[in-house]
Amino acid sequence: MRVFFDETNLTTSTSYSLLLVELKFTIRKARYRAVRQFNRTLIELYWGLGGK
Repeated sequence: MRVFFDETNLTTSTSYSLLLVELKFTIRKARYRAVRQFNRTLIELYWGLGGK
C-alpha cells in the first residue's frame, strides 16, 4: 500500500494553505483600500464640479 500523505507532506500542505490564505487576505485588503481611495477621489471630483 502506498502512502500519499506523510507527516512532511501534511506540514508542507498546511504551510502552503496558510500562505494562500494570507495571500488572499492581503490582496482583498489592497483591493478594498484601492476602491476606497477611488471613491474618495471621485467624490472630491463631484464636489469640485458642483462647487463651480
